[in-house]
Amino acid sequence: MKHTLTDDVAYVIHTRPYRETSMLVDFFTQGHGLVRGVVKGVRKPKSATRGLVQPFVPLNIAWRGAGGLVSIVQVESVGATPLLIGKRLISGLYMNELIQLLLSEGQEFSSLFVTYSHTLSLLAESSSDLAKSLRLFECHLLNDLGYGIDYTTDHEGRLIQAEQYYRLSLEDGWIPCMSKDHAAILGGTLILLAQANFESKEVLQLAKKINRVLIQHQLGGKTLQTRLLLSG
Repeated sequence: MKHTLTDDVAYVIHTRPYRETSMLVDFFTQGHGLVRGVVKGVRKPKSATRGLVQPFVPLNIAWRGAGGLVSIVQVESVGATPLLIGKRLISGLYMNELIQLLLSEGQEFSSLFVTYSHTLSLLAESSSDLAKSLRLFECHLLNDLGYGIDYTTDHEGRLIQAEQYYRLSLEDGWIPCMSKDHAAILGGTLILLAQANFESKEVLQLAKKINRVLIQHQLGGKTLQTRLLLSG
């Protein structure tokens, strides 16, 4: 008995060769999260889907199977592919690497999918702020996974005060401290972070620093290859 056909909009996150002409592909879908499947024959020279199974191409895919490795039976383009070059291309691949390593298979992240698609569009605009776009995506990803930090209250549930200094404990949250303490952060800066207000360079840099610590903690020692390229 054949499995019911499932379809969804998707982006290719990661590919690797499989047997002689096929590929193992990780897709990020809107309604089913991370889907891993086999696309048969895609590496044949005359394959109709060869040019579609690429990062950043908006797709509609259909598959058979549930959980584990599914069989992809349809791949269709459903929109224009954003043109990413240089650091903007690496930034897109960075988002893909985060999704591949941090998301669980089959868990829906429809809101994150929308943010991902929107961020790709921003990366394609040369006038957009690259750093701000990435920080917003990272914050959304961390919050959706339950790894984000509450920037509005301290470790005892009291509202963050603009004139008070705090230090971050990954276990407990924000702990009031003296301004001279190591890694002390002014409460007013945390309030701006809570609002995702990255107009200030100081706030943007702090968001990058905190997000990096949180992401690395969840990666458990794994190294992001794209981060090495971005910092190079």
